[in-house]
Amino acid sequence: MRIYADCTDIVKVRDSLAETKALLDETEEGLDEKEAELEEKEAELEEKEEELEEKDETIRELEEHLAEKKSKLEEREAALKEKDRLIRQLEEQLKQLSLQRSSTSKEKRPSGKKKGETSQLSSKHRGRGECRLIWRL
Repeated sequence: MRIYADCTDIVKVRDSLAETKALLDETEEGLDEKEAELEEKEAELEEKEEELEEKDETIRELEEHLAEKKSKLEEREAALKEKDRLIRQLEEQLKQLSLQRSSTSKEKRPSGKKKGETSQLSSKHRGRGECRLIWRL
């Protein structure tokens, strides 16, 4: 019987080894699948990193473009401020000229004569009642 019992043990061990081998094969297949998934994920990650690098480059280019535009806008703003300053200066000069002209016209006499102007009768017409104005400036 002993031989029979040994054969049974051998069969049990062989069956156990077959089961273990099957489990090992399944585990290896699972690991292979996980490894393939991992490689896929790594490839996706690399693609996304490349996309991010491209986007970063685009962002840098846009920032440079915006900086140039900002500089141009600042130059335009400075030019406009200078124009505004010149316009205000011209307006002030116009006001001063207007005031000078109005003060000159205020100096005129009510009869329409300017200050310092006098009227005289011409010697020819003194006796006739006619008068001619001689303007002195």
